[in-house]
Amino acid sequence: MTIGVSKELTRIAVEEEVTENVYVAPTGVNSYIAPLDGGYSINGAKETKARSILTSGFTKARERVGIKSMEFQLNVECRGSGVEGGSTDFEPLLKNMVGGKRSSAARITSDTGHTTTVINMIDTTDLAIGDTIVVLESGAHHVSPIIDLVLDTSITLLVAMDSAPADNVEISKHVTYFGSNDDADYKSLSLSFYHGNEILEKGISARPTSMALSNFSTGEIASLDFSGSGLDFDRTDDSSPFSPVFDDEVPPLILGACVYIDGAEIKLNQFSFSVEHENGFITSTCSESGRIAGRKTGKRNITGSINPYMDDADVSVYDKFKNNTSYSLFAFCANPSTVAGEYDLGSVVAFYLPQVISTSDVAGDQEGIITTDINFSADGGDGGESTDIFISMI
Repeated sequence: MTIGVSKELTRIAVEEEVTENVYVAPTGVNSYIAPLDGGYSINGAKETKARSILTSGFTKARERVGIKSMEFQLNVECRGSGVEGGSTDFEPLLKNMVGGKRSSAARITSDTGHTTTVINMIDTTDLAIGDTIVVLESGAHHVSPIIDLVLDTSITLLVAMDSAPADNVEISKHVTYFGSNDDADYKSLSLSFYHGNEILEKGISARPTSMALSNFSTGEIASLDFSGSGLDFDRTDDSSPFSPVFDDEVPPLILGACVYIDGAEIKLNQFSFSVEHENGFITSTCSESGRIAGRKTGKRNITGSINPYMDDADVSVYDKFKNNTSYSLFAFCANPSTVAGEYDLGSVVAFYLPQVISTSDVAGDQEGIITTDINFSADGGDGGESTDIFISMI
């Protein structure tokens, strides 16, 4: 026995559970993620029940220990997988937060006669409204969400290209995670923290309740910060059964990372948002730990902020706040390719909020230059029937 284990040797794995509340150990070398140092934790707790009885003195009777609970944090770099249209190692967290996933298996070759916003297509099988794609124009890659689609005829881009692309230009592969209303899309997770690769700490039936895009600021490295809760926990003397293999893509610097309102680029220094979705728990008198299952409850709540520089002749963004007018927000980051004007495919991460309302709009200050500091809330439209969030990786 040796006292003390090295944090640098810690290995962390995330697996979807086959049966809720039944722990799943790592299944292979790709089960592991690389969280930010200081951005991971499992906190187990037990509810205590005081016994209010007379004991002929001032010493209290021992409390009973009741329902178990668990909270966790896992913060990761905002990055792609390194493979065009590939899934990142932290996908289970991302998918559990928003629910839906779809992807394209191959690049799609377009038809002819395009405009700057309409790409004519022969096949749209693996494309959908809300997906962000890269139009692979030679020397001029273009990133945009799809805002309209006519089956096997055309797609319409939110962000216009500088000029119409060449005939038969290719459309990138992609994977898109989107807000789902199907409870079956939200799988419980098993977390395995191998502290120093000596002691295993388990988080069982974990579900994220929060995901925040942080540090999306000029010249920085952004992160996705997950936190949530679960049903159970344990700690045992075990080492990792596999040596991890991680995604090999480095995170983009927030440079050349553009943000758009209704498809028009805005100049700003920071963009942030968070997704909150509560967990509810099913309890049973027959359960030894009290909780037997968890479910997403309530409405998904998406809020955030931007700080565009104030325009000396345009108050249209403020008018959206004043008139309660909805608008779209789109942002992406990527690593540049060695070819000028092109992106390193596998590095592109895009965020698309189709319907946003400003909840506040005040004059701010960025190093003595006036900004417009805006808080916003995203939704599914007047009736809540539309998808509220899309996150794509290309």
